Amino acid sequence: MKNAVKWQQQHMKGCSLEFKHPYPYMSPYTVGCRAFANIISTFVVDKKCQILDIAAGSGLLGIEMKKHGFENIDGLEPVEDMIKMQPYGIYDKLYREFIGNNNPSSIPTGSYDCVVVGAGICSGHIEADALPEIFRVVKPGGVITFNVGDYRFREKQFGLVLETMLQRYLENGVLETVIKQRTIYMYNCDDGNVYILKKSSSKIISEA
Repeated sequence: MKNAVKWQQQHMKGCSLEFKHPYPYMSPYTVGCRAFANIISTFVVDKKCQILDIAAGSGLLGIEMKKHGFENIDGLEPVEDMIKMQPYGIYDKLYREFIGNNNPSSIPTGSYDCVVVGAGICSGHIEADALPEIFRVVKPGGVITFNVGDYRFREKQFGLVLETMLQRYLENGVLETVIKQRTIYMYNCDDGNVYILKKSSSKIISEA
């Protein structure tokens, strides 16, 4: 929790500078969000699909996705101070709640064609054991994508747990494909991977 609070404070400071002085300053978070949105646009071609941005924060990823023409984006963010920084109109609907293994979301099963998580799945934020609940809100055949910095894999076995879970979901058919693509995670920070997961068209999530 302390790590999450520290990260939020740093993120808010960077975003405040960017929103006040959009040029030439660009926060490290925007650099990462821009790179992530570029990859999302490559793999998700239907710009009218229903998207949920989990850990939406101040809306930086939503902003970058709008630039790529995505029209229907909802957000999920539990921290009010972050929500206050979101520009008006980025999200059609906003869920002010947590999501995770011990925090079931109010979102109905199979609501979204695509779920994106920008810099949110990591130790101290959204742990890897939240994946089944994230998968639940995605339609069969839908896409789940998130980015993870290399340095996150040095935290409390996080990387081992994540990779083990993804391999298990592939083996039991919950996921059809798992693609990893190298990317900029944040400016002046480690690079990382974007994970692009395709949910099975037929497997029920209770078998995860």
